[in-house]
Amino acid sequence: MRLKRFVLPILTFITLTQCVPVSPTSSSPGMELLYEDINYVPEVQTVQLYPFQGKDSDILQSPIVTLAQSGSLILRFDLLQENTEVLHAKIVHCNFDWTKSWLGDVEYLSAYNEFPINQFTYSVSTKVPYIHYELRVPKVKVTGNYLIYVYRNNDEGDLLLSRRFVVYKNDVGIEEEIGLSTNVHLRGSHQQIQFKISHPKTLVMNPTEDIRVVLRQNQRWDNAITKLKPNFFKEDMRVLEYNHFDGSNNFPGNNEFRFFDLRMLLSRGQRIDKVIPGSIPTVNIDADMPRGSRPYAQNLDINGNYFIQNLDRGGGNIESEYIKTNFTLKADQAYQGDIYLMGQLTQWRKEAYNKMQYNAERKQYELQLLLKQGWYNYQYESTLKEESQLLEGYYFPAENNYEILVYYRLQGARYDQVIGYKSINYNRPN
Repeated sequence: MRLKRFVLPILTFITLTQCVPVSPTSSSPGMELLYEDINYVPEVQTVQLYPFQGKDSDILQSPIVTLAQSGSLILRFDLLQENTEVLHAKIVHCNFDWTKSWLGDVEYLSAYNEFPINQFTYSVSTKVPYIHYELRVPKVKVTGNYLIYVYRNNDEGDLLLSRRFVVYKNDVGIEEEIGLSTNVHLRGSHQQIQFKISHPKTLVMNPTEDIRVVLRQNQRWDNAITKLKPNFFKEDMRVLEYNHFDGSNNFPGNNEFRFFDLRMLLSRGQRIDKVIPGSIPTVNIDADMPRGSRPYAQNLDINGNYFIQNLDRGGGNIESEYIKTNFTLKADQAYQGDIYLMGQLTQWRKEAYNKMQYNAERKQYELQLLLKQGWYNYQYESTLKEESQLLEGYYFPAENNYEILVYYRLQGARYDQVIGYKSINYNRPN
């Protein structure tokens, strides 16, 4: 299937909408700021941060941009409520490990670090009222990890959300090789990333300390690989090689993501078992089965992401309904670990609100989320890795997107620069 068949054109303005209490999120108002992708209150929903370049597919891209493009990022979200509020955003420069750096605001921003969010639109004829907000993230002056957070009522303790983004320069070259794991027992299930970094213009005195790398799979921070060290140096050529054979550079190949089509209520989309009208519409997704023992089958997915669209009447951002969405996962008995529904729709977090509950009478796990109309990818994960493999399957041919981020800090410097970035789509034929 072709992506542009499903994604609506991006609006040039976006609004913040608050969520209804049907779908609780991670935290409560007044909590300490966390340097993570998180919604702090249940009325915040459908948060998206991405680089706007005028294409339908922009919404699916990582919030990782060059320094020259740093003013292109768009933050948008909904607040499920009827009245607008005074909202502001702030930006924090962070170290490699997502702790606050030593830089002051004026060293990475040209404007005062408090940005009002004035662009908003009320939902139109929806059963759950909401307000849709948009902010174009201000341009920054230096590379690095950044956190943007939103708060209301001029009170930074009244947090709504926080999201990570990265700004980089291409000062190094990255050459990668993705393939089968060199560990025999992982060859059928994992994918291995070997790579080398060429730095002709960057002085690296101590490669094991000055350079740090991050490997990500499918835009996830929660399972990123962050502790790799170069194991071979070519000083005359200024090349660092990362060729590890101990599994430290391996990711589970995973499976193609499960999906459902929530873009229609007047008729049933793909994998929708039942649509139940009401003051808040309810939808039952087709029951899922564990698939770790099944043969791998390739199908197109969007690697755990989602996009918003309403095929009943258009106007996806402000006319899409919020829907009580019921998930079921068949299981003859409860697993030992806790089971979570995972993907961008749950910020890749394991929290109380997306934890599946086992129904012993029906022999299935159950969960209800409040979701906006759109197309969604998801998967199930256990707190025990071996159970996650049983639930979804790990297959080396599976298609995944990988990202390599290169950080640099010369001894005595006050912050970590991002001097290289590469995104790679891996799709090994069966």
